[in-house]
Amino acid sequence: MIDLERQQTLLKKYEALVSEWNTISLVCSVAFSACFIGVVLGLIFYNTSAIAISIVVMFVFGGFEYKSRKEYVEIKEDLEEEMFKLAGMKKARTKELIRKGLWW
Repeated sequence: MIDLERQQTLLKKYEALVSEWNTISLVCSVAFSACFIGVVLGLIFYNTSAIAISIVVMFVFGGFEYKSRKEYVEIKEDLEEEMFKLAGMKKARTKELIRKGLWW
């Protein structure tokens, strides 16, 4: 009975994590697209300040997405490891090796 409750709790955490990541990813994608449009418009109208501001904001949102993606991967791996422990299985180390090889 306790295992079932723990499984449900882990699944709810996992669903909340995925939902939160989807929201963050959507916001970053929209902001990055808007900045790209700003760069294009700056190029069309020869506005250097608009181009510079758009590029800086692109880097800010790119850094934010990288940071949030890194945190997401760490939390996701912890949850998956806990799920595997609960099921009595060992987690494959392939993903960990790929991540350490910077393929993630």
